[in-house]
Amino acid sequence: MLVLTEGPDRCIYAFPPHDWQFYMEQMLTLDDISDEDHTDMIREVLAPATNCNVDSQWRVKLPPELAEYAMIDKEVRIVGHIDRFEIWNPDVYDKYMAKDKPDKSKTIKRVFRPKIRKYKDLDSNH
Repeated sequence: MLVLTEGPDRCIYAFPPHDWQFYMEQMLTLDDISDEDHTDMIREVLAPATNCNVDSQWRVKLPPELAEYAMIDKEVRIVGHIDRFEIWNPDVYDKYMAKDKPDKSKTIKRVFRPKIRKYKDLDSNH
């Protein structure tokens, strides 16, 4: 089973149930936002969320309302993420990826820096 919900930029987020549960627990304990914002956030995330069964070939039938939100007709592009995957209309994804964005290399270096340092430390011990 997967939990599907609306993601940003017209994609669908797909979570394994245990990862979805983690996010729901985190959402319930947020104390740095107003009650109104908290309620709005819960409604926006939970309202479109649905459990979907996965068949023996790992296929998922997208609920029509989520497919419509993501502008998915027939083809999809699956994009892996750390704790979920995203389901995109291929054209929407290509347009999203073509947009001007901040320099990706800075983000990539920041994300992988701890590992790079670890490897440097290992190299210096030899």
